[in-house]
Amino acid sequence: MKCALCGFEFDESLKTTCAGCPVKSNCEFICCPRCGYKTVVSSPATKKIAGFFKTMFGGKNEKS
Repeated sequence: MKCALCGFEFDESLKTTCAGCPVKSNCEFICCPRCGYKTVVSSPATKKIAGFFKTMFGGKNEKS
């Protein structure tokens, strides 16, 4: 996985807990080990829905 904030690439399967977070298990976030940026874990269903919307609305912006 690549961090959206700092660009650091890390293995998301090695889920790291966020520093100082009281919810260390069953968390829905993945934290970047470098900068601490939190990303929500997405399920396969969420990825399919996002892919659908990207295909429908993610086309090129054409200026006239």
